[in-house]
Amino acid sequence: MLNLKKARLGRNLTQDELADMLGVTVRTYQYIEHGKRKPSYDVIIKLQDIFKQDITNLLSEVDN
Repeated sequence: MLNLKKARLGRNLTQDELADMLGVTVRTYQYIEHGKRKPSYDVIIKLQDIFKQDITNLLSEVDN
């Protein structure tokens, strides 16, 4: 699991809600969250603004 999913769940956001906030489709967001697609520059900036975390951390695997 990516830290992005953990951050999203920590804010009680659904994939639909976050996709809407980012201006992308739910499918695009799901690909980003599962590490199957790299986010665009605009999405990176929005993710950092929403979660107040560095994108490198958000797109890294959760430490167990």
